[in-house]
Amino acid sequence: MFLFNSPHTALKSLILHFVMRGFYISLVILLPRLVQGQVSITGARIEKAFAALRGNGSVITWGDASSGGDSSSVSSSLVNVQSIYSTLSAFAALRVNGSVVTWGDASSGGDSSSVSSSLVNVQSISSTESAFAALTGNGSVVTWGDASFGGDSSSVSSSLVNVQSIYSTDYAFAALRGNGSVVTWGEASNGGDSSSVSSSLVNVQSIYSTFFAFAALTGNGSVITWGDASYGGDSSSVSSSLVNVQSISSTAYAFAALTGNGSVVTWGRASSGGDSSSVSSSLVNVQSIYSTLSAFAALTGNGSVVTWGDASYGGDSSSVSSSLVNVQSIYSTDYAFAALRVNGSVVTWGVASFGGDSFSVSSSLVNVQSIYSTYFAFAALRVNGSVVTWGDASYGGDSSSVSSSLVNVQSIYSTAYAFAALRGNGSVVTWGDASSGGDSSSVSSSLVNVQRIFGLKSLPSTSSPSQVRQERSRAKSVEHIG
Repeated sequence: MFLFNSPHTALKSLILHFVMRGFYISLVILLPRLVQGQVSITGARIEKAFAALRGNGSVITWGDASSGGDSSSVSSSLVNVQSIYSTLSAFAALRVNGSVVTWGDASSGGDSSSVSSSLVNVQSISSTESAFAALTGNGSVVTWGDASFGGDSSSVSSSLVNVQSIYSTDYAFAALRGNGSVVTWGEASNGGDSSSVSSSLVNVQSIYSTFFAFAALTGNGSVITWGDASYGGDSSSVSSSLVNVQSISSTAYAFAALTGNGSVVTWGRASSGGDSSSVSSSLVNVQSIYSTLSAFAALTGNGSVVTWGDASYGGDSSSVSSSLVNVQSIYSTDYAFAALRVNGSVVTWGVASFGGDSFSVSSSLVNVQSIYSTYFAFAALRVNGSVVTWGDASYGGDSSSVSSSLVNVQSIYSTAYAFAALRGNGSVVTWGDASSGGDSSSVSSSLVNVQRIFGLKSLPSTSSPSQVRQERSRAKSVEHIG
Protein backbone atom coordinates (compact mmCIF):
# COMPACT_ATOMS: atom_id res chain seq x y z
CA MET A 1 0.00 0.00 0.00
CA PHE A 2 3.00 2.29 0.02
CA LEU A 3 6.11 3.23 -2.03
CA PHE A 4 8.51 3.86 0.55
CA ASN A 5 11.27 1.80 -0.37
CA SER A 6 13.60 4.54 -0.71
CA PRO A 7 11.65 7.49 0.02
CA HIS A 8 11.24 7.28 -3.67
CA THR A 9 11.94 3.95 -5.11
CA ALA A 10 8.47 2.80 -5.64
CA LEU A 11 7.55 6.30 -6.26
CA LYS A 12 9.70 6.52 -9.21
CA SER A 13 7.04 4.75 -11.14
CA LEU A 14 4.34 5.96 -9.24
CA ILE A 15 4.51 6.46 -6.26
CA LEU A 16 1.73 5.30 -3.06
CA HIS A 17 2.65 2.21 -2.35
CA PHE A 18 0.50 3.18 1.35
CA VAL A 19 -1.27 0.80 0.95
CA MET A 20 -1.40 3.00 3.36
CA ARG A 21 -3.34 1.85 6.07
CA GLY A 22 -1.53 3.85 8.56
CA PHE A 23 1.73 3.52 6.74
CA TYR A 24 3.57 6.72 6.81
CA ILE A 25 6.52 7.23 4.58
CA SER A 26 8.74 9.95 3.30
CA LEU A 27 9.64 9.86 -0.31
CA VAL A 28 9.82 11.70 -3.51
CA ILE A 29 6.53 11.45 -5.32
CA LEU A 30 5.88 12.02 -8.91
CA LEU A 31 2.60 13.77 -9.24
CA PRO A 32 0.29 12.96 -12.10
CA ARG A 33 0.36 15.28 -15.03
CA LEU A 34 -2.31 17.82 -14.39
CA VAL A 35 -4.33 19.06 -17.29
CA GLN A 36 -4.91 22.77 -16.88
CA GLY A 37 -8.38 23.47 -15.63
CA GLN A 38 -9.03 19.93 -14.54
CA VAL A 39 -9.79 18.53 -11.13
CA SER A 40 -7.49 16.56 -8.92
CA ILE A 41 -8.56 13.81 -6.54
CA THR A 42 -7.07 12.84 -3.21
CA GLY A 43 -7.48 9.92 -0.84
CA ALA A 44 -4.19 9.31 0.76
CA ARG A 45 -4.65 8.36 4.32
CA ILE A 46 -8.41 8.35 4.45
CA GLU A 47 -9.78 4.81 4.46
CA LYS A 48 -13.36 5.41 3.39
CA ALA A 49 -13.77 8.74 1.58
CA PHE A 50 -12.54 10.72 -1.41
CA ALA A 51 -11.98 14.45 -1.89
CA ALA A 52 -11.77 15.84 -5.43
CA LEU A 53 -9.99 19.12 -6.03
CA ARG A 54 -11.41 21.02 -8.98
CA GLY A 55 -9.63 23.44 -11.26
CA ASN A 56 -11.31 26.42 -9.60
CA GLY A 57 -9.95 25.44 -6.17
CA SER A 58 -13.23 24.05 -4.83
CA VAL A 59 -13.59 20.57 -3.29
CA ILE A 60 -16.14 17.79 -3.79
CA THR A 61 -16.29 14.91 -1.28
CA TRP A 62 -18.04 11.54 -1.10
CA GLY A 63 -17.86 8.26 0.77
CA ASP A 64 -18.30 7.64 4.49
CA ALA A 65 -19.63 10.90 5.97
CA SER A 66 -17.98 10.37 9.35
CA SER A 67 -14.61 9.84 7.67
CA GLY A 68 -14.63 13.03 5.65
CA GLY A 69 -17.07 12.10 2.92
CA ASP A 70 -19.34 14.98 3.94
CA SER A 71 -17.74 18.44 3.81
CA SER A 72 -21.01 20.41 3.78
CA SER A 73 -20.23 22.05 7.14
CA VAL A 74 -17.15 23.75 5.66
CA SER A 75 -18.10 23.96 1.98
CA SER A 76 -18.17 27.77 1.98
CA SER A 77 -14.56 27.80 3.18
CA LEU A 78 -13.31 25.29 0.64
CA VAL A 79 -12.21 27.85 -1.92
CA ASN A 80 -8.78 28.46 -3.45
CA VAL A 81 -7.62 25.08 -2.14
CA GLN A 82 -4.23 23.96 -3.45
CA SER A 83 -3.77 20.57 -1.80
CA ILE A 84 -5.46 18.16 0.59
CA TYR A 85 -4.10 15.90 3.35
CA SER A 86 -5.72 13.26 5.55
CA THR A 87 -5.63 11.05 8.61
CA LEU A 88 -7.63 7.83 8.59
CA SER A 89 -10.89 9.66 9.22
CA ALA A 90 -10.43 13.36 8.48
CA PHE A 91 -9.23 15.76 5.79
CA ALA A 92 -7.24 19.00 5.96
CA ALA A 93 -7.30 21.34 2.97
CA LEU A 94 -4.47 23.82 2.47
CA ARG A 95 -5.59 27.04 0.81
CA VAL A 96 -3.50 29.31 -1.39
CA ASN A 97 -3.34 31.92 1.37
CA GLY A 98 -1.74 29.40 3.76
CA SER A 99 -4.84 28.83 5.88
CA VAL A 100 -6.28 25.37 6.62
CA VAL A 101 -9.82 23.98 6.53
CA THR A 102 -10.59 20.66 8.25
CA TRP A 103 -13.54 18.25 8.35
CA GLY A 104 -14.34 14.64 9.19
CA ASP A 105 -13.99 12.92 12.54
CA ALA A 106 -13.27 15.69 15.06
CA SER A 107 -11.10 13.54 17.32
CA SER A 108 -8.97 12.45 14.36
CA GLY A 109 -8.07 15.94 13.16
CA GLY A 110 -11.38 16.99 11.64
CA ASP A 111 -11.69 19.86 14.12
CA SER A 112 -8.83 22.37 14.13
CA SER A 113 -10.71 25.20 15.89
CA SER A 114 -8.39 25.07 18.92
CA VAL A 115 -5.40 26.03 16.75
CA SER A 116 -7.10 27.95 13.94
CA SER A 117 -5.42 31.23 14.87
CA SER A 118 -2.01 29.56 14.49
CA LEU A 119 -2.74 27.97 11.12
CA VAL A 120 -1.35 30.80 9.01
CA ASN A 121 1.28 30.67 6.28
CA VAL A 122 1.13 26.87 6.32
CA GLN A 123 3.37 25.24 3.70
CA SER A 124 2.54 21.54 4.11
CA ILE A 125 0.76 19.11 6.41
CA SER A 126 1.75 15.67 7.73
CA SER A 127 -0.34 13.12 9.62
CA THR A 128 -0.46 10.04 11.79
CA GLU A 129 -3.57 7.88 11.96
CA SER A 130 -5.49 10.44 14.01
CA ALA A 131 -3.56 13.71 14.13
CA PHE A 132 -2.17 16.41 11.86
CA ALA A 133 1.03 18.47 12.00
CA ALA A 134 1.26 21.63 9.90
CA LEU A 135 4.60 23.09 8.90
CA THR A 136 4.54 26.87 8.56
CA GLY A 137 6.71 29.17 6.49
CA ASN A 138 8.81 30.22 9.47
CA GLY A 139 9.70 26.61 10.31
CA SER A 140 7.34 26.24 13.26
CA VAL A 141 4.82 23.40 13.69
CA VAL A 142 1.14 23.42 14.63
CA THR A 143 -0.55 20.17 15.72
CA TRP A 144 -4.11 19.05 16.39
CA GLY A 145 -6.15 15.86 16.65
CA ASP A 146 -5.82 12.98 19.08
CA ALA A 147 -3.06 13.81 21.58
CA SER A 148 -2.05 10.15 21.89
CA PHE A 149 -1.37 10.14 18.14
CA GLY A 150 0.80 13.26 18.14
CA GLY A 151 -1.95 15.86 18.17
CA ASP A 152 -0.33 17.61 21.14
CA SER A 153 3.25 18.84 20.62
CA SER A 154 3.32 21.25 23.57
CA SER A 155 6.05 19.25 25.35
CA VAL A 156 8.49 19.95 22.51
CA SER A 157 7.10 23.21 21.12
CA SER A 158 10.20 25.20 22.07
CA SER A 159 12.33 22.82 19.98
CA LEU A 160 10.09 22.91 16.92
CA VAL A 161 11.96 25.71 15.17
CA ASN A 162 13.58 25.77 11.73
CA VAL A 163 11.78 22.53 10.85
CA GLN A 164 12.27 21.45 7.24
CA SER A 165 10.02 18.38 7.03
CA ILE A 166 7.87 16.10 9.17
CA TYR A 167 7.60 12.30 9.19
CA SER A 168 5.39 9.89 11.11
CA THR A 169 4.59 6.40 12.31
CA ASP A 170 1.00 5.46 13.07
CA TYR A 171 1.18 7.15 16.48
CA ALA A 172 4.08 9.62 16.48
CA PHE A 173 5.77 12.43 14.56
CA ALA A 174 9.44 13.19 13.88
CA ALA A 175 10.43 16.68 12.73
CA LEU A 176 13.69 17.15 10.82
CA ARG A 177 15.29 20.54 11.51
CA GLY A 178 17.53 22.56 9.24
CA ASN A 179 20.59 21.69 11.31
CA GLY A 180 20.01 17.96 10.82
CA SER A 181 18.65 17.32 14.32
CA VAL A 182 15.32 15.58 15.03
CA VAL A 183 12.44 16.38 17.38
CA THR A 184 9.85 13.71 18.21
CA TRP A 185 6.50 13.57 19.97
CA GLY A 186 3.43 11.36 20.23
CA GLU A 187 3.22 7.83 21.64
CA ALA A 188 6.63 7.31 23.26
CA SER A 189 6.93 3.58 22.57
CA ASN A 190 5.93 4.05 18.93
CA GLY A 191 8.63 6.57 18.02
CA GLY A 192 7.49 9.59 19.98
CA ASP A 193 10.47 9.37 22.33
CA SER A 194 13.91 9.50 20.72
CA SER A 195 15.84 10.48 23.86
CA SER A 196 17.81 7.21 23.86
CA VAL A 197 19.39 8.11 20.49
CA SER A 198 19.18 11.91 20.56
CA SER A 199 22.97 12.34 20.66
CA SER A 200 23.25 10.30 17.46
CA LEU A 201 20.53 12.17 15.58
CA VAL A 202 22.84 14.64 13.87
CA ASN A 203 23.22 15.43 10.19
CA VAL A 204 20.03 13.50 9.46
CA GLN A 205 18.96 13.69 5.81
CA SER A 206 15.67 11.77 5.81
CA ILE A 207 13.49 9.60 8.04
CA TYR A 208 11.58 6.37 7.33
CA SER A 209 9.08 4.36 9.35
CA THR A 210 7.21 1.15 10.00
CA PHE A 211 3.94 1.18 11.92
CA PHE A 212 5.66 1.88 15.24
CA ALA A 213 9.33 2.72 14.65
CA PHE A 214 11.55 5.24 12.88
CA ALA A 215 14.83 4.92 10.99
CA ALA A 216 16.87 8.05 10.29
CA LEU A 217 19.38 8.13 7.44
CA THR A 218 22.34 10.43 8.11
CA GLY A 219 24.60 12.25 5.72
CA ASN A 220 27.39 9.70 6.11
CA GLY A 221 25.12 6.81 5.15
CA SER A 222 24.62 5.44 8.65
CA VAL A 223 21.21 4.67 10.19
CA ILE A 224 19.75 5.51 13.61
CA THR A 225 16.60 3.73 14.81
CA TRP A 226 14.14 4.12 17.67
CA GLY A 227 10.61 3.13 18.63
CA ASP A 228 9.16 -0.35 19.14
CA ALA A 229 12.04 -2.83 18.84
CA SER A 230 9.79 -5.53 17.43
CA TYR A 231 8.85 -3.17 14.58
CA GLY A 232 12.40 -2.22 13.61
CA GLY A 233 13.17 0.25 16.38
CA ASP A 234 16.33 -1.66 17.31
CA SER A 235 18.92 -2.15 14.56
CA SER A 236 21.85 -3.00 16.86
CA SER A 237 22.15 -6.53 15.43
CA VAL A 238 23.01 -5.11 11.99
CA SER A 239 24.54 -1.77 12.90
CA SER A 240 27.97 -2.71 11.56
CA SER A 241 26.42 -3.40 8.16
CA LEU A 242 24.45 -0.18 7.99
CA VAL A 243 27.06 1.83 6.10
CA ASN A 244 26.78 3.75 2.84
CA VAL A 245 23.00 3.34 2.97
CA GLN A 246 21.21 5.14 0.15
CA SER A 247 17.55 4.57 1.01
CA ILE A 248 15.30 2.59 3.31
CA SER A 249 12.07 0.68 2.67
CA SER A 250 9.68 -0.93 5.11
CA THR A 251 6.86 -3.34 5.70
CA ALA A 252 4.58 -2.79 8.68
CA TYR A 253 7.09 -4.50 10.96
CA ALA A 254 10.56 -4.39 9.38
CA PHE A 255 13.05 -2.24 7.50
CA ALA A 256 15.25 -2.95 4.47
CA ALA A 257 18.18 -0.64 3.77
CA LEU A 258 19.60 -0.41 0.25
CA THR A 259 23.33 0.33 0.24
CA GLY A 260 25.45 2.03 -2.37
CA ASN A 261 26.82 -1.27 -3.68
CA GLY A 262 23.35 -2.67 -4.32
CA SER A 263 23.24 -4.97 -1.31
CA VAL A 264 20.43 -5.02 1.26
CA VAL A 265 20.43 -4.99 5.07
CA THR A 266 17.26 -5.94 6.96
CA TRP A 267 16.05 -5.84 10.56
CA GLY A 268 12.83 -5.90 12.55
CA ARG A 269 10.35 -8.76 12.78
CA ALA A 270 12.06 -11.67 11.03
CA SER A 271 8.89 -13.24 9.63
CA SER A 272 7.78 -9.92 8.14
CA GLY A 273 10.91 -9.18 6.13
CA GLY A 274 13.36 -8.43 8.92
CA ASP A 275 15.40 -11.52 8.07
CA SER A 276 16.65 -11.79 4.48
CA SER A 277 19.38 -14.36 5.16
CA SER A 278 17.65 -16.99 2.99
CA VAL A 279 18.05 -14.78 -0.09
CA SER A 280 21.10 -12.73 0.84
CA SER A 281 23.23 -14.23 -1.92
CA SER A 282 20.66 -13.07 -4.48
CA LEU A 283 20.38 -9.53 -3.14
CA VAL A 284 23.02 -8.01 -5.39
CA ASN A 285 22.74 -5.05 -7.73
CA VAL A 286 19.37 -4.20 -6.20
CA GLN A 287 17.87 -1.02 -7.65
CA SER A 288 14.73 -0.62 -5.57
CA ILE A 289 12.65 -2.35 -2.92
CA TYR A 290 8.87 -2.69 -2.62
CA SER A 291 6.64 -4.15 0.08
CA THR A 292 3.30 -5.49 1.23
CA LEU A 293 2.39 -5.48 4.91
CA SER A 294 4.79 -8.32 5.74
CA ALA A 295 7.02 -9.04 2.75
CA PHE A 296 9.59 -7.36 0.52
CA ALA A 297 10.31 -7.59 -3.21
CA ALA A 298 13.64 -6.33 -4.53
CA LEU A 299 14.07 -5.35 -8.16
CA THR A 300 17.60 -5.95 -9.44
CA GLY A 301 19.49 -4.27 -12.24
CA ASN A 302 18.88 -7.15 -14.65
CA GLY A 303 15.10 -6.95 -14.21
CA SER A 304 14.77 -9.99 -11.95
CA VAL A 305 12.96 -10.00 -8.60
CA VAL A 306 13.99 -11.34 -5.19
CA THR A 307 11.35 -11.79 -2.46
CA TRP A 308 11.41 -12.58 1.24
CA GLY A 309 9.23 -12.26 4.33
CA ASP A 310 5.86 -13.83 5.06
CA ALA A 311 4.90 -16.12 2.17
CA SER A 312 1.23 -15.32 2.79
CA TYR A 313 1.97 -11.69 1.96
CA GLY A 314 4.00 -12.26 -1.20
CA GLY A 315 7.29 -13.23 0.41
CA ASP A 316 7.50 -16.35 -1.79
CA SER A 317 7.49 -15.79 -5.56
CA SER A 318 8.86 -19.20 -6.53
CA SER A 319 5.64 -20.12 -8.37
CA VAL A 320 6.22 -17.28 -10.86
CA SER A 321 9.99 -16.91 -10.73
CA SER A 322 10.46 -17.94 -14.36
CA SER A 323 8.17 -15.10 -15.44
CA LEU A 324 9.85 -12.44 -13.32
CA VAL A 325 12.20 -11.20 -16.02
CA ASN A 326 12.53 -7.76 -17.57
CA VAL A 327 10.52 -6.30 -14.70
CA GLN A 328 10.46 -2.50 -14.62
CA SER A 329 8.40 -1.77 -11.51
CA ILE A 330 6.44 -3.51 -8.76
CA TYR A 331 3.12 -2.64 -7.11
CA SER A 332 1.29 -4.10 -4.13
CA THR A 333 -1.89 -4.54 -2.15
CA ASP A 334 -1.62 -5.47 1.53
CA TYR A 335 -1.19 -9.14 0.64
CA ALA A 336 0.06 -9.42 -2.92
CA PHE A 337 2.51 -8.06 -5.49
CA ALA A 338 2.10 -7.20 -9.17
CA ALA A 339 5.20 -6.84 -11.32
CA LEU A 340 4.99 -4.77 -14.49
CA ARG A 341 7.31 -6.01 -17.21
CA VAL A 342 8.93 -3.95 -19.95
CA ASN A 343 6.60 -5.47 -22.56
CA GLY A 344 3.54 -4.21 -20.67
CA SER A 345 2.51 -7.59 -19.25
CA VAL A 346 1.91 -8.24 -15.54
CA VAL A 347 3.01 -11.03 -13.18
CA THR A 348 1.27 -11.46 -9.80
CA TRP A 349 1.81 -13.49 -6.64
CA GLY A 350 0.72 -13.52 -3.00
CA VAL A 351 -2.76 -14.17 -1.64
CA ALA A 352 -4.83 -15.10 -4.70
CA SER A 353 -8.09 -13.47 -3.60
CA PHE A 354 -6.34 -10.19 -2.76
CA GLY A 355 -4.63 -9.63 -6.09
CA GLY A 356 -2.09 -12.45 -6.14
CA ASP A 357 -3.92 -14.29 -8.92
CA SER A 358 -4.61 -12.36 -12.14
CA PHE A 359 -5.25 -15.40 -14.34
CA SER A 360 -8.89 -14.46 -15.02
CA VAL A 361 -7.79 -11.19 -16.66
CA SER A 362 -4.36 -12.23 -17.94
CA SER A 363 -5.36 -11.93 -21.59
CA SER A 364 -6.32 -8.29 -20.98
CA LEU A 365 -3.14 -7.38 -19.11
CA VAL A 366 -1.26 -6.12 -22.14
CA ASN A 367 0.18 -2.69 -22.83
CA VAL A 368 -0.19 -1.84 -19.14
CA GLN A 369 1.48 1.43 -18.18
CA SER A 370 0.81 1.60 -14.43
CA ILE A 371 -0.97 -0.24 -11.63
CA TYR A 372 -2.94 1.01 -8.63
CA SER A 373 -4.38 -0.71 -5.58
CA THR A 374 -6.76 -0.72 -2.64
CA TYR A 375 -5.96 -2.91 0.34
CA PHE A 376 -7.21 -5.99 -1.47
CA ALA A 377 -7.43 -5.34 -5.22
CA PHE A 378 -5.48 -4.04 -8.21
CA ALA A 379 -6.42 -1.78 -11.12
CA ALA A 380 -4.16 -1.67 -14.18
CA LEU A 381 -4.21 1.34 -16.48
CA ARG A 382 -3.46 0.48 -20.10
CA VAL A 383 -1.87 2.68 -22.72
CA ASN A 384 -5.20 3.07 -24.52
CA GLY A 385 -6.82 4.52 -21.37
CA SER A 386 -8.81 1.40 -20.45
CA VAL A 387 -8.67 -0.27 -17.04
CA VAL A 388 -8.35 -3.92 -15.97
CA THR A 389 -9.15 -4.96 -12.38
CA TRP A 390 -8.70 -8.09 -10.25
CA GLY A 391 -8.59 -9.14 -6.61
CA ASP A 392 -11.38 -8.93 -4.06
CA ALA A 393 -14.52 -7.95 -5.99
CA SER A 394 -16.03 -6.18 -2.99
CA TYR A 395 -13.06 -3.85 -2.70
CA GLY A 396 -12.44 -2.77 -6.27
CA GLY A 397 -11.45 -6.04 -7.92
CA ASP A 398 -14.56 -6.05 -10.11
CA SER A 399 -15.18 -3.00 -12.31
CA SER A 400 -17.65 -4.65 -14.69
CA SER A 401 -20.49 -2.35 -13.61
CA VAL A 402 -18.59 0.69 -14.89
CA SER A 403 -16.44 -0.89 -17.62
CA SER A 404 -18.13 1.05 -20.41
CA SER A 405 -17.21 4.31 -18.69
CA LEU A 406 -13.57 3.40 -18.09
CA VAL A 407 -12.24 4.99 -21.26
CA ASN A 408 -9.64 7.71 -21.71
CA VAL A 409 -8.58 7.24 -18.09
CA GLN A 410 -5.53 9.33 -17.13
CA SER A 411 -4.89 8.17 -13.57
CA ILE A 412 -6.48 6.17 -10.75
CA TYR A 413 -6.83 6.90 -7.03
CA SER A 414 -8.07 4.81 -4.13
CA THR A 415 -9.27 4.60 -0.58
CA ALA A 416 -8.75 1.38 1.37
CA TYR A 417 -11.69 -0.28 -0.37
CA ALA A 418 -12.61 1.64 -3.53
CA PHE A 419 -11.16 3.17 -6.71
CA ALA A 420 -11.72 6.48 -8.49
CA ALA A 421 -10.57 6.90 -12.09
CA LEU A 422 -9.90 10.37 -13.46
CA ARG A 423 -10.66 10.68 -17.16
CA GLY A 424 -9.13 13.02 -19.71
CA ASN A 425 -12.24 15.18 -19.78
CA GLY A 426 -12.03 15.82 -16.02
CA SER A 427 -14.88 13.47 -15.07
CA VAL A 428 -14.59 10.68 -12.47
CA VAL A 429 -15.64 7.02 -12.46
CA THR A 430 -15.81 5.08 -9.17
CA TRP A 431 -16.26 1.45 -8.12
CA GLY A 432 -15.64 -0.82 -5.15
CA ASP A 433 -17.20 -0.61 -1.71
CA ALA A 434 -19.99 1.97 -2.00
CA SER A 435 -19.64 3.27 1.56
CA SER A 436 -15.89 3.77 1.10
CA GLY A 437 -16.07 5.97 -1.98
CA GLY A 438 -17.05 3.39 -4.58
CA ASP A 439 -20.35 5.15 -5.22
CA SER A 440 -20.09 8.80 -6.28
CA SER A 441 -23.59 9.08 -7.73
CA SER A 442 -24.65 11.66 -5.13
CA VAL A 443 -22.01 14.11 -6.40
CA SER A 444 -21.58 12.96 -10.01
CA SER A 445 -22.95 16.19 -11.45
CA SER A 446 -20.30 18.13 -9.55
CA LEU A 447 -17.39 15.92 -10.58
CA VAL A 448 -16.38 17.97 -13.58
CA ASN A 449 -13.11 19.75 -14.31
CA VAL A 450 -11.41 17.59 -11.68
CA GLN A 451 -7.63 17.76 -11.61
CA ARG A 452 -6.67 15.71 -8.58
CA ILE A 453 -8.29 13.21 -6.26
CA PHE A 454 -7.35 12.55 -2.65
CA GLY A 455 -8.12 9.46 -0.63
CA LEU A 456 -6.38 6.72 1.33
CA LYS A 457 -4.13 5.63 -1.49
CA SER A 458 -3.60 8.68 -3.55
CA LEU A 459 -0.12 7.56 -4.47
CA PRO A 460 1.19 6.17 -7.71
CA SER A 461 0.70 2.66 -8.67
CA THR A 462 4.12 1.58 -7.67
CA SER A 463 3.53 2.79 -4.22
CA SER A 464 3.89 0.05 -1.74
CA PRO A 465 2.91 0.16 1.87
CA SER A 466 6.44 1.16 2.59
CA GLN A 467 6.23 3.94 0.12
CA VAL A 468 2.96 5.10 1.36
CA ARG A 469 4.28 5.19 4.81
CA GLN A 470 7.25 7.15 3.72
CA GLU A 471 5.29 9.65 1.78
CA ARG A 472 2.88 10.19 4.54
CA SER A 473 5.55 10.34 7.04
CA ARG A 474 6.92 13.23 5.22
CA ALA A 475 5.13 16.53 5.11
CA LYS A 476 3.88 15.91 1.63
CA SER A 477 0.43 16.11 0.15
CA VAL A 478 -1.18 12.83 -0.65
CA GLU A 479 -1.53 13.39 -4.31
CA HIS A 480 -1.45 10.50 -6.69
CA ILE A 481 1.21 10.11 -9.25
CA GLY A 482 -0.08 8.75 -12.43
